[in-house]
Amino acid sequence: MIKRFLYKYGSFEGDRRNYLKEILLEGKIFFSNPYRFNDPFDCRPRLEIGTSSEDREQARKEIFRILCERFPQATKQQNRQEADLVFSRIENYYNNLSNQYEDLLKDYGVYCLSASCENLLMWAHYGAGHTGYCLEFNASEGSFFSNAFEVHYQKDYPVINPFLSDPERGKKAILTKSLDWAYEKEWRLTSSEHGSMDFPSRDLAGVIFGCKTKVEDIEDVKKWIGIREQPIRMHRAVINDRYYKLDIIGF
Repeated sequence: MIKRFLYKYGSFEGDRRNYLKEILLEGKIFFSNPYRFNDPFDCRPRLEIGTSSEDREQARKEIFRILCERFPQATKQQNRQEADLVFSRIENYYNNLSNQYEDLLKDYGVYCLSASCENLLMWAHYGAGHTGYCLEFNASEGSFFSNAFEVHYQKDYPVINPFLSDPERGKKAILTKSLDWAYEKEWRLTSSEHGSMDFPSRDLAGVIFGCKTKVEDIEDVKKWIGIREQPIRMHRAVINDRYYKLDIIGF
């Protein structure tokens, strides 16, 4: 899917006002840890190492490959013996795999975006009942946000074997959600750490105010935009007179 813009909904409630100011004036966004997500099923794949002889042998081979990369000074025989030992320990601690995965996830960071700026549910949930805003980020090729990945939605948990070579492993773990969330049309930036991260200010293309955003909130944003080196567009969401939809118009 070719994307030109990605969007981030937000509100002016409490400290979130300062969060928006930081984005506009300092070029910083916050990568949240998955444990703070409102969906307890998010980033929770089902971990399996397999039970067949083929699965077990493949796991040993993967461990052996990793050991050879990390300890090139060791002989193949030494690494093979160590791989057997590691696999034995893994089998003994199989029931603890999920806990080990959760420990790894504690350091991870995710920045959630949407491919739509007109979604009524997103405005209601993340835009504080249409009183908030929606940021428009440039996601064209070469931009900071072009590194975002599309989230996939399905009925069942993704299954991951941590000892099989699978280039899609990370996507399965971080980019799979329940079908109930498909309306979000979500894309994600990921990081090995959570917290604030700088992005090029030029990649912020615009801000869209909700159909119920307060005048004083709009005036604050106008003031912040006036301080920026790079100007950005301002739009407003208005209620369509005929359909259950929003129209995004120039401000």
